[in-house]
Amino acid sequence: MSEGKIAYLKVAIWYTEGSELNNRFGARVFVPSDNHGESSLMGSICKVFQAILMAILRTAELLLSKNVTIKRIHICCDSRALAKTTTESALI
Repeated sequence: MSEGKIAYLKVAIWYTEGSELNNRFGARVFVPSDNHGESSLMGSICKVFQAILMAILRTAELLLSKNVTIKRIHICCDSRALAKTTTESALI
């Protein structure tokens, strides 16, 4: 097995998404290594930012429930606003 392949196996990659369509919001989590995905409808009382946060929270819940022991976990998010907010919070 090549060195690159070994490094790949030691990283868990999870994808999250928050979205809005017709004033209805939802959150989605997808795990390519398990071919597992799930979506949660959140109605019309939140914003995309909150839906993304819910997707990340659900990812954390799934990681804990699956007893993931990989030391390196990447949670991917496509929101620049969320990344900016969490970076600024970490600096305070």
